[in-house]
Amino acid sequence: MKKTFAVFALVAAALPLFGGEKVEMKIASFNIGFCRMASDIPVWEGRRGHIMPLVEWHGFDIVGMQEPFSFQIDYLLKASDEYAAAGEIARDLSYADIPSFSPRGRENVDRMCRNMNNPIFYKRARFELLDSGKFYFSDTPDRAERGFGGGFDAIRSCVWAKFREKKSGREFFFFNLHLCVEKFIEQHAPAAELLIKKVREIAGESTFFITGDFNEGKGCPAYKAIAASGIAKDAREAAASVCGSRKSTFNGYTLLPKGGSPIDFIYVSPSVEVLRFATIQEHVDETAISDHFPIAAVVRF
Repeated sequence: MKKTFAVFALVAAALPLFGGEKVEMKIASFNIGFCRMASDIPVWEGRRGHIMPLVEWHGFDIVGMQEPFSFQIDYLLKASDEYAAAGEIARDLSYADIPSFSPRGRENVDRMCRNMNNPIFYKRARFELLDSGKFYFSDTPDRAERGFGGGFDAIRSCVWAKFREKKSGREFFFFNLHLCVEKFIEQHAPAAELLIKKVREIAGESTFFITGDFNEGKGCPAYKAIAASGIAKDAREAAASVCGSRKSTFNGYTLLPKGGSPIDFIYVSPSVEVLRFATIQEHVDETAISDHFPIAAVVRF
């Protein structure tokens, strides 16, 4: 009897590790737009104060951002004490460099895109950052080079991070990326294959999320490769409820979608439940907050 009770007690003590409450959180993807020349500076200064209030108001627990230079990241972190940023940050372009910087020529384009970061903003009170890293969409993923025989428009990367949700102790991985522009869309297939390989290597059997500006619509090379792999599902399609436009998430600093298909996506592990999905088409006094609309998903795992 004592032996039976001891076994029961051991199993009961282990139950929180394998069962218990599921974690629910709101994740987002948001290309916030960069500053590549002097004319971008007043645009940035006119909209920068609206970004973190939007993030806080919608209660994003984790948001993968694309494009910001280091000085933009620093500004956003100072604008909110709720969030920290995961991911290696390139700091080779400062605010003072922009007025005289020219985004022309291969060398300058590479420098510009190498400094377009993909930080993962997360609520510091809720999550513990356990590990992070970065790889490039290239034949040599550990080096900042143009991808796949130089076929990419410029240097492009993916940042990943491993988190622990403090209350539950559950761990998961988060990947955040930015692919090259549509003109080079044929290179998205090998990029997606590398992404799939890296997700399997880094996350293994763990829960994971992928956010990013894919610069392509549904049915294009990366989308088809991810769908065929079965490694993840499109949160927009898997959601029980969808709010907002299903047209393009790119707006070109206007208040309306430009194009018929979204180019920003959130992918989740197959076992993750997607409760709600939204494209957030907000502006402040007719000022576009970015040239992309943020997207968000409420997920449970």
